[in-house]
Parts: sequence; structure tokens; C-alpha cells
Amino acid sequence: MTNKKDVSESKRHLRVAESLKRTISEALNQEKLLVHVIGDIHVTVSEVRLSPDFKSSRIYVLPQNKPDAPEIISLMNEYSWEFNKYLSKQTNLKFLPKLHFIYDDLFDKIQNIDSLLDSIDE
Repeated sequence: MTNKKDVSESKRHLRVAESLKRTISEALNQEKLLVHVIGDIHVTVSEVRLSPDFKSSRIYVLPQNKPDAPEIISLMNEYSWEFNKYLSKQTNLKFLPKLHFIYDDLFDKIQNIDSLLDSIDE
């Protein structure tokens, strides 16, 4: 049995995570935040996961240029203070979580599974 507090907290987590995802994606692709650092590379923000206390977040991203992904993500983590500055202006959150960008390898795993399934069919 779930209590109302657990449900409302999970809804709040989802709402805040989705808001951060949308705002970070806009910052990267429309506002061109960090264009001076990573260039004009399109970055897809696939998911944002917040810690239970909202103090930290893991932002799963997929840069358009995969071979340079580790370097791009490293730069995004190094310049996360610019994201915080942008988020503080764009959101109405009392406290911003610490941002940690991570390469989203889900698409690579899906392609690997597809190729395995194709090899079974042959």
C-alpha cells in the first residue's frame, strides 16, 4: 500500500526531472549554451534522474558526434556551472541540483541487441 506522501513525492520528482530535461535541452539546442566550448553540436537529452533529496542529478545525453562524446560530456561537466546559472533564471526551483552529465548508451545497446537478433535470423 502506498501512502499519499510517496505518490506526491514521486510525481514531484517526475515533474522536476521533466522540467530540467526540457530546460537543459533548450539551453543546448536553442539558446546555444556552451557553443563556445563544444561547438555547434546537437545534443539530445534523453533522461534526467534526480536523487531522492533533489541535491544531485544525472543527465543522460547523446551528442550528435559520437566519436567525440567522451570529450563533449567531460566539457559539459566542467562547465556545469553555466547550466546552473541558466537554470536559476529559467526555473523556479528553490535549490538547483548538482548536475552530472552521463553518456546515454541505451541506443548503442539497442543496436547491439538488434544485430544479435538479426544474426539469429540468418
